[in-house]
Amino acid sequence: MARQTGDRNAMGRHAVFRWRPRSLSVFHLQHAFAALSAGRVSTRVETTRKPVSALAPPVPAGRSLQILLLTVAVLAANYARTAVGPLQEAIRISLTLSDNQIALLQGPALGLPVVMGAIPLGLVIDRSSRVQLLFILAVLGMVASVLTALASNFATLLLARGLIGLAAAATLTAAFSLLADFYAPDQRGRGVWS
Repeated sequence: MARQTGDRNAMGRHAVFRWRPRSLSVFHLQHAFAALSAGRVSTRVETTRKPVSALAPPVPAGRSLQILLLTVAVLAANYARTAVGPLQEAIRISLTLSDNQIALLQGPALGLPVVMGAIPLGLVIDRSSRVQLLFILAVLGMVASVLTALASNFATLLLARGLIGLAAAATLTAAFSLLADFYAPDQRGRGVWS
């Protein structure tokens, strides 16, 4: 059993409730156990709730395919971000790069374009067709991956990695925005983590 206490916040508008357990003595526990063993208390719980399946709205026919395609797009973008990791030693030897240059390719080359382009990309994602934008970002990611594979110097490789970082971050943001459209507000947690 618990007591409910309410407090007003500084503005006095909303109550904040804290649940505090009541202290149960041995006396209370003995009486509860005695009543239960004597059959005076029923252990059967009756509910009038509807099953969850009756409360959930029907799933649109194409939603599973849409979620699968979004998952593939996000996985491809994240794969492109991490694909250089296992190959960094071979890239370093073939392009005669220093360890510092490899470190730049793995960190700042991916992060700086995201930092500089996050707000403009957010505005574009909010104001344009996210499906078309996802397609453009997927093409941009593929072009950047090909540029990474064909790079003959450090500058080209740095530019390609920057495009991959920007495309991956924007793909994830656009995918979450589309997921918000696919699910009602009370079901969005299931859509994102299912």
